Amino acid sequence: MNGIGSHYYGKKNRTEVTDWCDHCGRRATLRSYDTTECICLLFIPIIPIGKWRIVRECPLCTMHQRLRRKHVDALIQEAVDDAAKNLREHPDNPDGAAEAVGTCLGLGRPDTAEEILKLLQRQFPSDARVLMAEGAIRSQQGRTVEAERCLRRAVEISPDDPVAHYALGELLLDEGKPAEGIALLEKVVKTAPDLVDAGNLLMGVYESDGNWTELVGVMEEVARIDPGNLEHKPFVKLLKKARRKAGVAV
Repeated sequence: MNGIGSHYYGKKNRTEVTDWCDHCGRRATLRSYDTTECICLLFIPIIPIGKWRIVRECPLCTMHQRLRRKHVDALIQEAVDDAAKNLREHPDNPDGAAEAVGTCLGLGRPDTAEEILKLLQRQFPSDARVLMAEGAIRSQQGRTVEAERCLRRAVEISPDDPVAHYALGELLLDEGKPAEGIALLEKVVKTAPDLVDAGNLLMGVYESDGNWTELVGVMEEVARIDPGNLEHKPFVKLLKKARRKAGVAV
């Protein structure tokens, strides 16, 4: 019948993170939130039919992941249990529990991530991976000054860790500090080319700023690492444009 359909109502427990959209591949502020799907009559909610967690909704393409809230709760509990188990069975290695922090943040549960972080901090008070986990939490909370402090300390402790350099470079770009952020990302591309997110982020920055020569260099390096990129029309189209703008022979 006309006028009858379903619609989402409410946006509780909202979190935001600046990241690459899993669907359109563009960088944007991705939103996660709890909502209720209702049967509607003339846009008026009548019957609730499901409780969902909308995950990483992109404002550019509107795509997102949808999970039932009870499933999210189960995933979060599993992450907490895995973190405790890893800390118990591998008392000298924080990696497993740090991954659980990332899982919680990805599902939009920074409060639970904070609980796991406290366990990590008690066991590994000066570990770079723990500092990176804290930096990720603070960044999602909008506490960028604290996030920057954590990530700078992580780079200081592990100066050869490309992930730490990438995390700090990404944050600095988001904070409006492009010179230092770009320098860190360029270092990552040269020393750890397999960390493809650094190259992708630099490509976006160079295209936005019109730095075509630098863009050509990064794209050619990305294509060298993964030749499959040359089979993607948007990549090839941008590379041709960058070469033309930079005056490089195609």
